[in-house]
Amino acid sequence: LSYNMSTVNGACSLSTSLLDLHSLRQVAWKSLAGAIDELPGRKCLVIDNTLLRPLNLLTDPNELRASHGVQTILALSDDTVVPSDVQNAVHVIRTQTAQSTRQVVQIIKRQLEPPAGPLVRHVVVMVPSVDFLCEQILEEEGVYGYVSKIVGVDLGLIPLEEDVLSLECDVLRPSLLDQDSVPHVEHVVSVLHQLQAMYGPIPHIVGKGASAKMVFDSLMAGTHATDKRVSTPGQITRLILLSRDIDLVTPLCTQLTYAGLIDETFSSDASFVDIPGSQEDGGELRGSRVILNSNDKLFQEVRDMNFATLPSVLNQQARSLSEGLDVSQHTGNLKQLAQFVSKLGTMTHYKERLATHTSICSNIAGIASSDAFHQRIQHEQNILCGRDEEEAFAYIESSIVRGAVMLRVLRLMCLASLTQNGLKAKWYDQLRRSFLHTYGFEHISTLINLERIGLFKKRDEGRNAFNALRKSLSLINEKVDDRAPDDMAYVYSGYAPLSVRLLQHTMKTGWAKAEDVLSLLPGPTINYDISGNPSDRARMLASNSGVTLIFFLEGVTQAEIAALRFLRKSVGKGAGLDFIVATSKIVTGDTLMASAGAERK
Repeated sequence: LSYNMSTVNGACSLSTSLLDLHSLRQVAWKSLAGAIDELPGRKCLVIDNTLLRPLNLLTDPNELRASHGVQTILALSDDTVVPSDVQNAVHVIRTQTAQSTRQVVQIIKRQLEPPAGPLVRHVVVMVPSVDFLCEQILEEEGVYGYVSKIVGVDLGLIPLEEDVLSLECDVLRPSLLDQDSVPHVEHVVSVLHQLQAMYGPIPHIVGKGASAKMVFDSLMAGTHATDKRVSTPGQITRLILLSRDIDLVTPLCTQLTYAGLIDETFSSDASFVDIPGSQEDGGELRGSRVILNSNDKLFQEVRDMNFATLPSVLNQQARSLSEGLDVSQHTGNLKQLAQFVSKLGTMTHYKERLATHTSICSNIAGIASSDAFHQRIQHEQNILCGRDEEEAFAYIESSIVRGAVMLRVLRLMCLASLTQNGLKAKWYDQLRRSFLHTYGFEHISTLINLERIGLFKKRDEGRNAFNALRKSLSLINEKVDDRAPDDMAYVYSGYAPLSVRLLQHTMKTGWAKAEDVLSLLPGPTINYDISGNPSDRARMLASNSGVTLIFFLEGVTQAEIAALRFLRKSVGKGAGLDFIVATSKIVTGDTLMASAGAERK
């Protein structure tokens, strides 16, 4: 099987990662390449839209054409037509929804319509595994007999960054709405077994939440008894499993880091970002698609900064670059001129990246500098601090009346409900009526789903868990300096992500001694050592050379990743937080609302 690292299309280089992630990427690619290479002759690759960008991080289209006999690469849609000059059509689909399978059905039926062309062999590759319901659709639609082969391919964790791995699989909706049947659990367990096979056994597993416990139980059930007694740890010395439902507050807030605001503002998927264009002189509106990761050294430098600092940083970079490109400063003699010419290519590339980020920054600034944006942030802060409840309610209602973006309104409604242990009955009823009147009664199912999840509800008589957590974890730090931060709270300009503050707290106390805080969060607590001998555990964890894998099971925000990086930097390398983040997908509050069935309006 051919695998050329140099042709991976824009993917992060991984050269300084804590683990050998090149091997992880290679395993993912080989699993798909194997299914393609089994077929002789010319091939057409038809790829599910949700897989196009993740696959771009594994291989380059030119590599597929040059080494694997792929003549054409098409995006799967209702109108996709397989070319007549190929012998094989390989359909690569997600099995999460029936839509992709039905689109494959239409492609096969269209190819069979008279006058039928040359016979095409159809192969269906299901990611991450063969799904019975998808097979049933093929059979019910009468095309199962025309499918030569159905194979399951697990792409596993795809490296987005040197410290971020993603399944690139949206699992929020099923995991939140049907917690008794979490479809991604076995997928996560399979990936964890793969990681242990590659990097060695993980001696210490901790975690919190219902889905975290399900993953842990399934992982232990599939681990041989002899493996559980291994006293020599692998490269990953600790696994932290976190269910998203232990902290639903954080993704509801507006992220204020550069990378976070990019996710909040644009369409972003698997490190690819679609930037809208500008229409000048009556010309055509043209946007652009860029990939943002640590290959772009400027992005690596500014991605985790609070956006308020970014314009001045980019201005300084522009001035420095302008001075560097001033040829008159480098032509005193031939040696200086030669040095200037040798750096010119790098400087020109940096100039292009600076122009890209200046354009992105300008797009975001058009929103972030508005009075409406500042008002929203101010009310978010008030809600998080637990003050001015009536004013926050009035602001949310006025946002509904003026027809603000529906997802953003829902986020505020849910944020107020979560932080106040539910809304007062009269406020709940009034917001519900106003919302349905403004956005349409067809969205009543969204409100029902949000209530089922516990995001939007009437006030309970019990203890306000968030209020207690706000105090015990010091979630609010309004004095933090966004430009020169000394606390992770800068990522939300005064609010420290609950999930990351929890990890910071347990770093000091250990999980066993953090029960006072952990008991305030939903779901069971996990604290497991591969060895029952305390001295063995101390020996295994005494070495700071190991890696902590922090697995956010149903998604993580860019702001949480920034907060973790800040924490790692503040405690220093080798202090127990040399981490890699794993997740199902990078999410935002809009993603969370969409999981309840809401659509942008």
